[in-house]
Amino acid sequence: MTGFDTIARMKRPKMPGFWHRLGKKRLFRTLAKRGFSFALFGYRVLYKTLRVRLLDARGRPILAQALPKKAIYIGWHGNMAIVPAFFSRLGVTFLASKSRDARLYGQFLRAFGGRLAIGSRAEDGPAGVMNAIRTLQSGRPVALSPDGPKGPGHHLKPGVAFVALAAKAFVVPIGVYAKSKVVLRNSWDKAWIPLPFSSVLLVVADPIDPEAFEGQGKDALEALRRAIQSRLEEVEFKAKAFCHDGRKQGRTFQGV
Repeated sequence: MTGFDTIARMKRPKMPGFWHRLGKKRLFRTLAKRGFSFALFGYRVLYKTLRVRLLDARGRPILAQALPKKAIYIGWHGNMAIVPAFFSRLGVTFLASKSRDARLYGQFLRAFGGRLAIGSRAEDGPAGVMNAIRTLQSGRPVALSPDGPKGPGHHLKPGVAFVALAAKAFVVPIGVYAKSKVVLRNSWDKAWIPLPFSSVLLVVADPIDPEAFEGQGKDALEALRRAIQSRLEEVEFKAKAFCHDGRKQGRTFQGV
């Protein structure tokens, strides 16, 4: 056996592979951060192209600064694509259940200056309710999706009515509609994303005062829940109607 054969038979030391050098977790974290940064950049660019309008229930333009402070703002879960950039600058605290989606959504909110309180929904038990009430009593408005986080879609759960009664806070339903959008039809909430340069309307309902229902005793919670559901469905319909009413849009809609 020659010296060359001996060298050839020698066991070569294993070089650490790419996965071991970088580490799977580190790689996934890096990709996730870059993916989020790319998505956030795309969202910022998209939002700057939109024509966003804020109207009252009668189709008249209003200023966001005129909205009540001690209030619970609600909208369907499928409309959440437009929320972060618009409401974050108003000092609204968004309430969310403990979930992976909520944490991801919180990153979007913080990027636009918004706040997210995780574990502050009625679905999170007594601690969640108390977190929501404390936020309202501190004078900060809150926002949530009453059909989230898992649906059924467009069915208002009693949590928002319970918190409103406990905190004696107004409930302000908001309907949202985009003239041009992509609808994710396979999602439970039929979420949508507005297309660039689309017109987007946010129609704000008249505030609902929970104290008006306190005289109904044990039926107050369900009566308030039905009233909120009805008012939210009404402004959703009006947002669509106003958006397709070209004459009204050209005459009265003003930028916020």
